[in-house]
Amino acid sequence: FLKKLNNLESLIIRPHWIESLRKWDNLERIKAKFPHLREDQNLSFYDSLAKCKLFITDHFGTTFLESMQKNIPSVIFINGTSYLFRKNFLPYVKALECEKILFFNPESAAEHLNSLHQDIDKWWQQESVQEIRNNFVAEHALTSENWMKEWEQELLSNIKN
Repeated sequence: FLKKLNNLESLIIRPHWIESLRKWDNLERIKAKFPHLREDQNLSFYDSLAKCKLFITDHFGTTFLESMQKNIPSVIFINGTSYLFRKNFLPYVKALECEKILFFNPESAAEHLNSLHQDIDKWWQQESVQEIRNNFVAEHALTSENWMKEWEQELLSNIKN
């Protein structure tokens, strides 16, 4: 991904918080090949996300869900053989892939980002991209100011049934 991506000087990487506990040395290996790549020094992911113009990740995780929920332009590239998706999630996979949010090839993700020519919002604000983002968030990353009351109502309704 990084080899194909233009404009690396604007990229800031944020390794997974338990990277230091792993023995894979991903950060060290990346920094060895790309020594000028900057590392996020912010302790708060949420502060970093708020300043982010584009969120890029290599796994389906909470950070991806939160970037989508916050409507931050987001790209995810994953190894398609590493994930097993439930049948009811497959339409989202296809739609995310169609709108160039999800990629199964890191080079293709980099090519897409390079093609945007710094006009990320033109792509991200397209009606079709926002529609899938909204649908995805409604099903998989919904948040609410009244989440506790809503959970209480849902749990109580299941007890009564």
